[in-house]
Amino acid sequence: MSNDDRTELPTAWLIRAGRSGEREDFNLERGFASMGWGRIPDLRELSGRDELERMMQTAAPSARKKSISTWANQMWTLIDRVRVDDLIVLPRKATSQIALGVVTQEYWYNDDSEPDWRHVVSVDWQCTDVPRTAVKQDLLYSLGSALTICTITRNDGKWRLHQLLKTGADPGARSKPTFARDADADPGHTDSDATDSADQGLLVAWGGVNQPARREMRSQFFRVRVWDADDLLDAVFRNYDKLDEALQAELPLKRIWNLVED
Repeated sequence: MSNDDRTELPTAWLIRAGRSGEREDFNLERGFASMGWGRIPDLRELSGRDELERMMQTAAPSARKKSISTWANQMWTLIDRVRVDDLIVLPRKATSQIALGVVTQEYWYNDDSEPDWRHVVSVDWQCTDVPRTAVKQDLLYSLGSALTICTITRNDGKWRLHQLLKTGADPGARSKPTFARDADADPGHTDSDATDSADQGLLVAWGGVNQPARREMRSQFFRVRVWDADDLLDAVFRNYDKLDEALQAELPLKRIWNLVED
């Protein structure tokens, strides 16, 4: 395979092991990647995603519709999209390491385990102790996704994770990444040192930027955009209805209408 071919590698999936990592040891010792929902039975004969959503609504009648939709999307991904030879990535909470493995069997129902640990794919965990220091920061951001299961593709992520399994080190993206950076570790103004070398950039500075930084940004008008708090919130409110359901579930907002007197 040539260096420029990025389509033939198996998909790289992030699959977490519970909110607090409670399934980590079980998954690694037994050779699984698993998801919860002990109240949901074997799903191998499921007719489709709509049936799964109805089952989840029955199991959690008080849950919001958007939450049910998000949960169904994630479980359906495990059932329908994760394939043999795909790469599984598990960021470990207990040790702050990263486990990497390869799928050996697609979705099945493990009725020998605890109810909340029965929806599984089988995984050959080939490396379970990769230090986070072996992974570059932009890829760590992707592995920090709040979703239980998702693909890792941004900034050449799939290829890099396969290389991480093969060599033990993240080589970085094969082309210069497009990035979004949160420059507001310090809630005050951001200075001109916050600019990095990249083809395009979005600098989010909650407290705005100082005068030297503004001059620097003007000289890079076609490469770098700067948003302050108002810009960011305006973009969120303006585009909220267009966001993916999973993102809306992570950032739940409710529209409020006020009566205005004439």
